[in-house]
Amino acid sequence: MDVLWQRSEGTVSEVWHALAPDRQMAYDTVRTVMNRLVAKGLLERETGSKAHRYRPTLPQDEFTERTVSTVLDELLRDFREPAMAHFLDRLSHEEEEQILALSRLIEQRRQARSKRE
Repeated sequence: MDVLWQRSEGTVSEVWHALAPDRQMAYDTVRTVMNRLVAKGLLERETGSKAHRYRPTLPQDEFTERTVSTVLDELLRDFREPAMAHFLDRLSHEEEEQILALSRLIEQRRQARSKRE
């Protein structure tokens, strides 16, 4: 995906060549992954020429936001307490202002909920 976001589009061969210096990856693996990304709606494939051209369906920032939202939603649904505890544990003491901001946000949500009830 990073290669295609940088280039805006490309063929399997172009993506494979771009990845080759950093990774030992088979051409067929790249093709398979790109076709799976098409099936998931993350890439679109343009046919008509000898080599298919692929384009991301979402800008990188929107893809990142959706992915983070999906992962966090699933974690909070299935493992609410451990996920929240881990999140808080990851905040270091130097990030005290962020912890305070989070505390204020929680309090605002509590107050808004109590007004609705």
